Amino acid sequence: MKKYLKWLIPLALIVYITYYFLKEEDFGSADFNPTDFKRYDLIIGETQLEKMDSIAQNAISKYDFTQTKKWVHAKIIEGADTILGSIRLKGDKIDHYDSPMLSFRLKYGKGNQKRVISLQHPKTRRYISEWIFHQMLKYENLPYLDFTFASVYINGKFKGLYAAEEHFSNPGIEKNWKRPHGPIMRFDDEYYWPEGLNNFTREFDTKSYKEAKVKCFNFNKKERKKRYYMQISMLLKSYQLGNAEAHEVFDMDLMAKYYALVDLIGGPHSLRWLNCRFYFNPNSGRFEPVGFDSDTKRSNTLVSKNQSLNPAHHGKIFNDPTFKVSYKKYLNKYAQGSFLDAFYSTRKETLTKYVRAFKKEFDEDTGSQIRIPYINQWIILINIVNIPLITSLIIGLMIVLVVCYKIIKSKHNQRQ
Repeated sequence: MKKYLKWLIPLALIVYITYYFLKEEDFGSADFNPTDFKRYDLIIGETQLEKMDSIAQNAISKYDFTQTKKWVHAKIIEGADTILGSIRLKGDKIDHYDSPMLSFRLKYGKGNQKRVISLQHPKTRRYISEWIFHQMLKYENLPYLDFTFASVYINGKFKGLYAAEEHFSNPGIEKNWKRPHGPIMRFDDEYYWPEGLNNFTREFDTKSYKEAKVKCFNFNKKERKKRYYMQISMLLKSYQLGNAEAHEVFDMDLMAKYYALVDLIGGPHSLRWLNCRFYFNPNSGRFEPVGFDSDTKRSNTLVSKNQSLNPAHHGKIFNDPTFKVSYKKYLNKYAQGSFLDAFYSTRKETLTKYVRAFKKEFDEDTGSQIRIPYINQWIILINIVNIPLITSLIIGLMIVLVVCYKIIKSKHNQRQ
């Protein structure tokens, strides 16, 4: 039986993959109505708008995005309230600046009412893919961001349907995760740009990682002066410098769950060291991963075998015995089609609303993004079963043929 297993599973996978590629999801059609979404009304002076436009044009022409973080005053209208706040451009890649829908970082309110929101063209987060990523993290009880879509108006003029992403500095963000107040930390990428974009090498990437400062999003100056915070900061720093083992710093079961979920969603981009975000849970005394910027795509390997991820950060995690056992356990769980079916069934109404809106507003067929995790399951299964290379190539060829069929069919339908 074992002899035939390595051939039966690939054949089953081919049928499985073909079904999900050819399966036509009927999301229907409906007119996009901005009033069906949360609304952000921004009042910005003409001088400030011209200033931001000039900064954006300069960023595009020089391909340098380090000068875009200059705040200007703005007013934010929420219901019947008009709140004073600030706004600036955001984004470290060209896709944040090359359309009339510029990306913004918005902050307003004070104390526990303080809010920091990122508003950007949905394409910068691959439309519905990032929403699926955070919803899946929530579904699996992992730290996530409140990521949604909103109608944005500037000086009374509708500017488009934006992706609205909660910032890590928002007070009470841990309550959404059902966790106690604790610092959310990252490795500062200030010295990574723009050289990391223009002249990337593994040596530069590792050097930048080792030299990056450990920074906190959600603790104020008073909290950061306390001995408790300094000890937490040094814990992450000691791992960064290679002086601590992974299990001494991170919750290895939750790290394994997160990495396996990244395999399913196809988001290794979220594991680049400059995108990593960590929440320190005071109850466990360990850091937990917080999802951010998945840049979802179809996978071609597991993250544990991904050569583009920096071994200076991920090496000890991948080699930890507890991580290995838990990682395999979660890969087996997420390789089951029933997991995705159950997840999507709880969010079908919202998915349909978003897919229809993107089709109407941007002429983008984002329904296909819903099927990406189903396709990524075959990568997981191939690695779990250790299917021979030749069989993997046959499956890959099958996927290419099916994709070509879908493209030809789509173009044929457009001509009719």
